[in-house]
Amino acid sequence: MESIEAVIEGLRLAECAPKQKGGTWQAKCPAHADKNPSLSLSTGKDGTVLVKCFAGCSTEAVMQAINLPMTALFPDKKGGGGGRDPHDSDATVQPGLSLKEYSEAKGLPIRFLMGLGLKDAKTYSPPAVEIPYLSVDGRDVATRYRIGLVGDAKFRWKKGSKPYPYGLNRLSVARKGKRLIIVEGESDAQTLWFHEYPALGLPGASTWKDEYSNLLEGIDTIYVVIEPDSGGEALLDSLSKSPLVGRILIVELQGVKDVSELHVSGAICFKELLDQSLSRARPLSDVIKERGNLDAAAAYDSCKEIATSPDILGLFFKEYQQVVAGEERIAKLLFLAIVSRLLAAPISVVLKGPSSGGKSFILENALQFFPESAYFARTGISERALIYSNESLKHRVFVLYEAAALLSEFTEYVIRSLLSEGRISYETVIQTQEGPEPLLVERDGPTALLMTTTAVSLHPENETRLISITVADTPAQTRAVVLKRARVWSNPIAYEPWHALQVWLQNQSNVVDIPFATGLAELVDVRAVRMRRDFSKVICLITAHAVLHQASRERNEHGAIIATYEDYATIRELIGDLIAEGVGASVSETVRSTVAAVEELTTEESESVTVKRVGERLKIDKGSASRRINVALKGGFIVNTEPRKGGAMKLVMGEPLPTEDSVLPTVERLREHVGCKVARDFEGTPPPLSPPEPEIERVTI
Repeated sequence: MESIEAVIEGLRLAECAPKQKGGTWQAKCPAHADKNPSLSLSTGKDGTVLVKCFAGCSTEAVMQAINLPMTALFPDKKGGGGGRDPHDSDATVQPGLSLKEYSEAKGLPIRFLMGLGLKDAKTYSPPAVEIPYLSVDGRDVATRYRIGLVGDAKFRWKKGSKPYPYGLNRLSVARKGKRLIIVEGESDAQTLWFHEYPALGLPGASTWKDEYSNLLEGIDTIYVVIEPDSGGEALLDSLSKSPLVGRILIVELQGVKDVSELHVSGAICFKELLDQSLSRARPLSDVIKERGNLDAAAAYDSCKEIATSPDILGLFFKEYQQVVAGEERIAKLLFLAIVSRLLAAPISVVLKGPSSGGKSFILENALQFFPESAYFARTGISERALIYSNESLKHRVFVLYEAAALLSEFTEYVIRSLLSEGRISYETVIQTQEGPEPLLVERDGPTALLMTTTAVSLHPENETRLISITVADTPAQTRAVVLKRARVWSNPIAYEPWHALQVWLQNQSNVVDIPFATGLAELVDVRAVRMRRDFSKVICLITAHAVLHQASRERNEHGAIIATYEDYATIRELIGDLIAEGVGASVSETVRSTVAAVEELTTEESESVTVKRVGERLKIDKGSASRRINVALKGGFIVNTEPRKGGAMKLVMGEPLPTEDSVLPTVERLREHVGCKVARDFEGTPPPLSPPEPEIERVTI
């Protein structure tokens, strides 16, 4: 069997769905939980199979996952079938390398290299140069052997070592100078150190991890030398998702591959040539924008039918309900919340409900319509996980299943800071060779939070920062769920165009102008102080809806998307009653029916009522009844007269329910108010001698 055919067959057996695209193959990577194809296969000129996982998995991990040896990647030159034997006479054999040979090839004094800890490996075969990797505080953390100057197999890691940045022990010098140069490989870093430039080496372009960003705090300018090959492209991809984006400048050397080659070819004027390259460095954000424009153009071709629809949320729910029964409002609200990650102050949602109510199922299926780059999900987190996580927080959604995972007040405080301030700023102390040094860890957002919980309420300070919505617990909804599970769908949902829509959106200028914002602010009910925070949620959702429909919206003279009354109408329908409940102007229908059941039972039985009796009256299970009662108790609409803690509840009537007040004006009333206001502003009266400052009528998000 041909080499690439063997790999493709292995991927098929692993259910990774390989598909051919032009001269390459794409498949889901078997080495990690891959929801979308991130593995690329192609054949080199010599017949070697080239395997690339864009999520960072090594070729060895991919081959191990499909139970094939590495030799299966190489063509069988003897015709025996089974790949190239690395000991075969046709295979490339590394002759070994001494420190003297390495010193001469790199143009670096051998004493300088020995001062960095390099030496001839005594016990390694073939002969090799031993390169120590040191931690921030100068401890040995890894060892790499260099056994050749050229070829693909010129490096080996010592058993037990793992890839790590090279030169962490020298970062204190970079912090003092406020700048650092990141390069690929040890020899490039050594060359820069020889010329007294602060540098950090990566042992391979694919070894960058966002967690390394925390080690570079205090360094204002970070130059990254990008080599002109696939490795350079991989490094760019990794860094574009890094929290360091705003501090990185991309360096492209002219006429040479890397820093070491620049040194060897022009050692006399090395500093002058390098400084010229550094002066031409471009902000990574500009490079990302250029690449994004290309990605956006390709994505729009795939999502144009969705993007130009006048009702994208309707299209989404039509697809979504193939899998999930009902819950239209929740689904649409979750979709908009995830879209809002693209804004400066995104919306966060907590999805509440009883155990087995389907909260996670509802959320998981909404996330399917978004690329994995849009969010990251956890079922639990430690106290400082968000501070030190290698996940980028910027314009992403943090999904937390079950709020019980918030184990401490500190974790709740960190999340609250992230939601309110749009960033995390945390100072700690680290040990270095020069002693303890302060380290300020800053994680930039903005970040949206989607959370599920069985709790009736969260920490009060967190509750007001989220939109709270409860899944339906009625028998009718349960019937709809079990009927949906009983069906088999022959037409799976095509998620690719929906993912392309998000790629297109995130590469647009998502600034929105809301012409009626001031009029809306003048009409909303402001009796409750909480409206100061909830009004921002309304504005944010209007903005997100306009961003989602920007292909069918006009733009103003500054290029901002102009929101329409249709945007407001959709948002009012989705959350109007939730905002009213939040400020105490109304209660949900479930609370109203629960209180009514207690009132009926107390009237009929002339005594306090139990949870069991309420559940029987509402025809719901005891757990759902208990949950509803706890909500009503929290609002004071019913009272538990049982004095014993943990005793069976004895319920009586409490405060009267509020009337059904709407705190958000109807679309008609808003139109009329804004129209009258504009008419008043333009009445034909003589202008005053000193005209007042113009009243701001438009809000730009």
